[in-house]
Amino acid sequence: CGSNYFPKRAFCPHCVEGNMGDFTLSSRGIIYASTVVYINSPVGINAPYTFGYVDIPENKVRVFALFTGDDPSSFLPGSEVELVLGSVGKNDAGKKVIGYMFKRVLG
Repeated sequence: CGSNYFPKRAFCPHCVEGNMGDFTLSSRGIIYASTVVYINSPVGINAPYTFGYVDIPENKVRVFALFTGDDPSSFLPGSEVELVLGSVGKNDAGKKVIGYMFKRVLG
């Protein structure tokens, strides 16, 4: 049916088929919604930090993610962001867990 999902699903909820294909996720998007958290995360993210939803227009998909690299209150809806890799927490052994997040595109 042409619907895209991230992360990939086993079945499409619209057409109930198991033939989900792969696609390349664009690295740029627009913040749809965000919130600043002022308490430390139980997975090792120090407050304040920001997370929210990013619309990827090229792929017609909305991604939930952490934001990084700026004042947490600067991640406003409508701001352009780009995909980066970084520490998203710590595992049970106290080691950093690397994952995807978004940073603002400046200028």
